[in-house]
Amino acid sequence: MLLQELLDRDKITMDVLGPYPFTETNQNLFGRQDIERQRFVAVFRMHGEEGILLVPSFTQGDVTPPEPAIVFGCVLSDATSADQATDWRDFASSFGYDPDSITARETYEACLKERDQLREFLGALFDEYMSNEYDD
Repeated sequence: MLLQELLDRDKITMDVLGPYPFTETNQNLFGRQDIERQRFVAVFRMHGEEGILLVPSFTQGDVTPPEPAIVFGCVLSDATSADQATDWRDFASSFGYDPDSITARETYEACLKERDQLREFLGALFDEYMSNEYDD
């Protein structure tokens, strides 16, 4: 089943706030590079206002936000990654992170938080969304 079909069935819609332009600065061996980006915030609603899921800001090069199924799929992927790990060390091992990395640990904790927010948003539908194998 396509993820978009599930979103349509459950009346899950996405609104996009933005774009909000910002400059990202990268520092490397060759010097400093400023990259112009756009930031969006995705707001998911189920049945109008019954549940609201705010997806942390995401960026992309152009000003066209992605389709709802793509953004929701990314949230599901993060939530699944956290849900399938038995603990931080298992998560780190699965994704090749250094278990002593503070930044990697913060990524794990962000995935756990997304999973918990998704569980609250989807309620009884959480397990169905998490266990589904989606077609492209």
